[in-house]
Amino acid sequence: MAEPSAAATTNLRLAVSGMDCPNCAATIDKAVGRMEGVLEARTNFAAGTLEATIDRARVGRDAIVARIRSVGYDVADESGGAAEAGGVVAKLRRHRRLIATGACGLLLAGGAVVGWATGGGPVSAALCLAATAAGGFYVARAATMALAARRLDMNVLMCIAIIGAIAIGYFSEAATVTFLFALSLWLEERSMGRARHAIGLLMKLRPDRVRMVDGLGREQMLPIEQVRVGDRIRVHAGERIGLDGRVVAGVGAVDTSAVTGESMPADCQPGSDVLAGSISLQASLTIETTRLAGESTISRIIRLVEQAQAARAPAQRLVDRFAAVYTPIVVASAVLIAVVPPLVWGAPLLEPAGAGLGHHGWLYRALVLLVIACPCALVISTPVSVISALAAAARQGVLIKGGAHLETLARVHCVLLDKTGTLTRGRPAVADVVPVAEGMGRAELLRIAAALESESSHPIARAVLHQAREEGIDWPAPADARAMPGCGVAGTLDGAEHWLGNAKLATEQSADLSPVADRLAALEATGNTVMILGRGREVLCLIAAADEIRDSALEAMRRLRQAGRHLHGRGGATLPGDAAGHRAHLVLLTGDTRPTAEAVVSRLGLDDCAAQLLPGEKVDAVNRIRAGCTGAVAMVGDGINDAPALAAADVGIAMGTGGADAALETADVALIGDDLAGVPFAVGLGRRTRRTIAQNVWFSLLLKAAFLGLGVLGLASLWMAVFADMGASLLVTGNGLRLLWAKREG
Repeated sequence: MAEPSAAATTNLRLAVSGMDCPNCAATIDKAVGRMEGVLEARTNFAAGTLEATIDRARVGRDAIVARIRSVGYDVADESGGAAEAGGVVAKLRRHRRLIATGACGLLLAGGAVVGWATGGGPVSAALCLAATAAGGFYVARAATMALAARRLDMNVLMCIAIIGAIAIGYFSEAATVTFLFALSLWLEERSMGRARHAIGLLMKLRPDRVRMVDGLGREQMLPIEQVRVGDRIRVHAGERIGLDGRVVAGVGAVDTSAVTGESMPADCQPGSDVLAGSISLQASLTIETTRLAGESTISRIIRLVEQAQAARAPAQRLVDRFAAVYTPIVVASAVLIAVVPPLVWGAPLLEPAGAGLGHHGWLYRALVLLVIACPCALVISTPVSVISALAAAARQGVLIKGGAHLETLARVHCVLLDKTGTLTRGRPAVADVVPVAEGMGRAELLRIAAALESESSHPIARAVLHQAREEGIDWPAPADARAMPGCGVAGTLDGAEHWLGNAKLATEQSADLSPVADRLAALEATGNTVMILGRGREVLCLIAAADEIRDSALEAMRRLRQAGRHLHGRGGATLPGDAAGHRAHLVLLTGDTRPTAEAVVSRLGLDDCAAQLLPGEKVDAVNRIRAGCTGAVAMVGDGINDAPALAAADVGIAMGTGGADAALETADVALIGDDLAGVPFAVGLGRRTRRTIAQNVWFSLLLKAAFLGLGVLGLASLWMAVFADMGASLLVTGNGLRLLWAKREG
């Protein structure tokens, strides 16, 4: 059959409810993927969605929805409601699993009461069988689909156990097993809904409608999908910003915590960039949009988090492979337990219903083994932890691109850091003003320097002007102002020729630098760029400028150091040329000079640095450090010019630069709000997630091992086995969900 044209295919996205473990996603993939006209089907268990590429001429949405429902799951529309119109029928369909479980419980209770009153009998047995049918319908259907796909899963194990119990006359226990298993599946589905709801909250951060402003200042409420790039919208105090944009009118604080995780509001004024999902706290802001609704930072974060959740972590793949081998072995073991003792030793295959613990026949013990060995808790233990951690990180402004990177973060022993744009803001600021001429104060010297720099666009000129404004200093316009490329600026002020620039310019002006040589060298040794202000041949002052260290850098480095204390002696990296074998955990990689790098190392308490590196040399440094590190190496950069080094590290962490495309799309981890506090948070979250997964896996295995022993000895009943399995599943799910509340310090 000919392949459909691109125009005939479409991508379909459906929200699927009722999935309680990754096996459910596999069942849906098989069921939908085999339909005529479905080119590809991808079910995301973490997000609760199905994405399918279909040939519209051969299959439609309704057919796919019907197929999903035929295997025991339901479909919601984009707004989260039932696919059909509202009403009683839709509500019953949406809650049919709960209704079936409730009916099972009521019938079981009725059977127990009748059995207690009459000592058993056909009425009690009939009620128990009805309970089994009500609660086991969806389990049986899922088991049928699994067998059709040649796969043994927990539904198959439970069905075998239930059918076996009925066959040997254990009607009440069959009903009890069915009810407890159905209840556990419903509770797990609700628990997974909590994790999915965390991402759903991100979607609610973006309002559906915005207040658009026309050229005459008139306002009109429109759906955000109708707003184009360059349109202007108005956001009043207390309202949420609907689209990414740039402030063109209004001054006030904006709360960005929901998007970036930054707890302190950002001050915004004309020219400031703002993100969709932020809240204007104080004033009305007029914003010129810079991205469409579907391309906003918050929209891309949601898409990337869903993709990250769909990508299975190495630990999850390991557990899935284990379960795929483990389940057939369990079935084979159950058959051997049921058959070998009666055939070899003449042990009883069956015992009368009601036999006490320790006296069950070997067929009953085999059924108990099937229930106890159900891998439900083991399979659910890893994805619920990873999903919760990814959702928590996204809410804190840290975008982690999947479980694999989360696990790598847990192994980080060495953090490499770029300087400009990462540890520093990427813009110089005036660090010191050192008067040299007698009788001239700081204010007067800054007034002259600002006047000379007033027509320049150089970054250091902007630093001087910013400092003068901060100190409330006004400056005059110089006469005959002129730039001197590579040296500085000059102009006439108060009737005298003034100049401001480097030592080369001072030499050209025949200025005597010997009285300030020591001070000049000391300032440069601490990483400053020093400008000399002069009048004629006289030196008036030295102005030191340095790239401004981020406010969060010192505290972030302290927390990284604290997190890495227990790793000293076995973690970290041996730096190239370090004959002493010093184990470095925090290393600066920069293209700046050695004195500048060492000044940053000293100020932030880093272990070492590599300076004057070209981009290619920075990659080489990352590779050499990785070779000497006993754990994983993380590289933190600005996400644009550090891209090669980020790719070379085990995990690349990019500064979001206000949601820059390069950071969001290429890094393993992106700090949306440019807050370095996200680095120790991400590393700590990775370690906490690894501990949680280990706790869940070991708890599941140990509990099953204990009950397997009891089951073989005949000391466990069917209802005890399923209760233990249900309890283990709920405990590991609850333990994983604790990660949803992970927060950054400070």
